[in-house]
Amino acid sequence: MAEYVTLVTRGGTPVRLANAFGVPYPTSGSGSLVFSDSATFTNPVFVNPTYTGNYTFAGNLSVGGNATITGTSSVGGAQTVGGALTVTGVVTTATNAIIGGYVTVAGNATITGSASVGTSLTVGTTLAVTGATTLAAATATSLNKVIVTAPASGATLTLANSSTFQTVGAYAAVLTFTAGTSVTFPTTGTLATRAGAEALTNKTYNGNTWTAGTGTLSIAAAKTLTASNTLTLAGTDGTTMTFPATTGTVATLNTANTFSANQIISVTDNTNAALRVTQLGTGNAILVEDATNPDATPFLVSATGQVVAGTTTAVSFSGGATPLYETVTTTQLLSGFGAALWNSTTTTGPTVRLAHSRGSTIGTHSVLSDSGVMGELVFEGSDGTGFIEGACIRAEVDGTPGTNDMPGRLMFATTADGAATRTDRWQIGNNGYLKNLSGAFGRGAPVTKTANFTVADTDNWLISNKAGSTCTVTFPNASSWTGREIMFQNYENHTVVSASSNVVPLGGGAAGTALLQSVPGKWCTVVSDGTNWVILQAG
Repeated sequence: MAEYVTLVTRGGTPVRLANAFGVPYPTSGSGSLVFSDSATFTNPVFVNPTYTGNYTFAGNLSVGGNATITGTSSVGGAQTVGGALTVTGVVTTATNAIIGGYVTVAGNATITGSASVGTSLTVGTTLAVTGATTLAAATATSLNKVIVTAPASGATLTLANSSTFQTVGAYAAVLTFTAGTSVTFPTTGTLATRAGAEALTNKTYNGNTWTAGTGTLSIAAAKTLTASNTLTLAGTDGTTMTFPATTGTVATLNTANTFSANQIISVTDNTNAALRVTQLGTGNAILVEDATNPDATPFLVSATGQVVAGTTTAVSFSGGATPLYETVTTTQLLSGFGAALWNSTTTTGPTVRLAHSRGSTIGTHSVLSDSGVMGELVFEGSDGTGFIEGACIRAEVDGTPGTNDMPGRLMFATTADGAATRTDRWQIGNNGYLKNLSGAFGRGAPVTKTANFTVADTDNWLISNKAGSTCTVTFPNASSWTGREIMFQNYENHTVVSASSNVVPLGGGAAGTALLQSVPGKWCTVVSDGTNWVILQAG
């Protein structure tokens, strides 16, 4: 049996609704229903209704076709529309709304439960859905002028509770993901692009921190910068650092480093030193070894500037002298100093120079006084405890020096037996004279000849003791021995003559051969004048 719909009119009196033929209108069926004023329905079922007033339903609203409401729609229960729902006013649905077609609401739409729309949803002002909202597949959905484009199959946009997704400025924002990507954005800030030029401050990449600053880090294509520990590169403007092509370890400035390969220092600098070593402590400034450390015979430069070869510390000489240059060794052939010259255009050889100025500043000059020492060669020997001077050759000023005038003399000194200090023995003055300072002069022991003989280089006193005949003497070339003195004495009753006519008689004249008469005890002294041997004294 058919059910009647109770219609509450403006006066509030319930009216039974009948169709055009007087038959009561059923709660379900087909056809169109047009109302001209406001009404209240309880659980009605309509097909394609069109109403120009307001709808108020205490229960559920079910429309089989399309529903067009010019005014306001208020549904106390669920709202189900098989086709399209068009409301020019406000839509309020107490529970769920299921719309098979599109929904057009000119005003606000409030749905307390869930909302399901088959095609499109258009709301003029505000849409509020407390439950889940489902919009069927469409080309695009517009929410407050924001267009949501339909994906090919399905997608999910999830916003956490009390969160906001917002863009600023009239620009497009495109997020492209290639797989299941999870990106965490910072609290505030600006995102950088891979291809753009942005300034990054205080960033950490894979555990590496980049501190704020202004500069450029450039890494060439296909190159890698790897640091297994802290890496600090510090430089001034315009600094260029070139690392070796092969794998190795970069030396540090404030720690000890061991170099296992040869190192080359090559610079072009007309002002500064190519290598400067500053030792502020007491250790050696430079140590060069030819054996595994510690080398007992190194070459070193001490903290005080001493250059020592052959030992690890400088040696003290007599009087506490510690020269700036020392060579110390246990091998005789390595001891001493050597100098060699290869030059086809000079007639001089290597030179050892000793110089002295009384100026107190290096490079300044102040004249020496008479007897001032220009330099010394000192010879020392160990007495079992330390070194003691044994002999000395000393150069002194011999007179009053002046501009381009430096008279000099050589002093020869020896240390007597039982003494510890030297004594001057001989002097060669600025005039070339040899002066005996000890009061004694020795020229070697006399040599006795018993046959004809040749004067040796070391012969100074000669005795002829040849028996039976004249003794003939062969002299060295006088030109090689200018100024040499030779003394002869005859022990036999025969003459002593020269093998050549190179002897000038005591009274002068042409050079002949006679030296001594055939009388025992006769003697003479001959001196080379560079051409002959001249008898200067005889008896």
